[in-house]
Amino acid sequence: MLTGNSPTGPGMSVRWSVAGLLLVSIVAIVLGRLWLADHAGDLTAAVRPGWRSRTLVDSPMTLQLLLPWAGGAVVAFALLWRSPQLWARVSLLATVPTALITAFPPIGAKYLHGTERVVVSGAPAWSALTVAAGFLLAAAAGRVLTRPLALDVAESGVRLRFRLRGNGARLIVAEDRIRLLRPRVIDPAHNRVKELNTLAIPFTRVESVGPVHLSGVPEFHRMPNGTAVALTEGPGLRITGSGQEWVLPVDDAESIADLVRARAHTRTGAVGPAPTPEQWQQAMQRRAAIRRSGSGKGSQAPRYYGLGVALFGALTAASFVANDGWFGKLAGATVFGLGALGCSVGWLSAHDAVRVGEEWPEPPTQDHID
Repeated sequence: MLTGNSPTGPGMSVRWSVAGLLLVSIVAIVLGRLWLADHAGDLTAAVRPGWRSRTLVDSPMTLQLLLPWAGGAVVAFALLWRSPQLWARVSLLATVPTALITAFPPIGAKYLHGTERVVVSGAPAWSALTVAAGFLLAAAAGRVLTRPLALDVAESGVRLRFRLRGNGARLIVAEDRIRLLRPRVIDPAHNRVKELNTLAIPFTRVESVGPVHLSGVPEFHRMPNGTAVALTEGPGLRITGSGQEWVLPVDDAESIADLVRARAHTRTGAVGPAPTPEQWQQAMQRRAAIRRSGSGKGSQAPRYYGLGVALFGALTAASFVANDGWFGKLAGATVFGLGALGCSVGWLSAHDAVRVGEEWPEPPTQDHID
């Protein structure tokens, strides 16, 4: 558990309320930018009727262009609502297209005077501010839910991401496990499908976690899946479990160790069975097939199957809307729906093999199996 001196935090209800207000502010800013662009068109039309005051994109066309991006932002947020530190990137899905469409002032703005001319001619600046404000507000909403590290955060299901010092890797403290993303590759062949290099330890299998001081020697800590983490001088974290040992250079190691212990305590439950030697061997063969396929060469990795599900799903919806007759609607939906179903089956198969490889990079011992 968190130590007695650790803060309890304001409570997740308070954190979520503040984060929600910040996210609503982003929506208000985007709508305000669209209103300002429409108002600018009305101002120029009033002083210079005709072709000189036409906007490059009218209001109905603007809504049609932005609707898919707004829908994509909503879907991305729904998928990543447990990962608030990624919300700033999601905000770009809505703010960047809005900024690009409204970046040019209406033709005829030069005929305005005073404040009206400044407001209309400043379209590029207002668009840039829309993107910046959306990004900063989304980042602030994510920080409200993750900082400071306290007992309320530990007991929640919010995922936290920590940068490894001197590495491109990330430590993810999820709701049911800890994950190590993008450790340094030792074998060049592992670069082909980088997601296979991820390691994970479920909280139910965490054996020990504690802060350590790293002297930088040895230079690397080798991981059981053929990758390594560069060690740098300063605080670090040592985690063991599922037959793995991680030594990670992270700042604020004591707070992160308390967080992992507290979340492991709150997630205590029945330990799932370890894979049998036959199951482990089958999973490794599947991973080897994924790695041989290579990135960009018909890869069988889960993320590519996931992209296939998204693509075929979008085509299914588009074909249903585009066709007028019910025969065309059903035919298109059937063809593309089967493609989405096939990708879903492939995703589940590949995901299971990758999950086993993450949790058991080496064969489980007889003790684990028993």
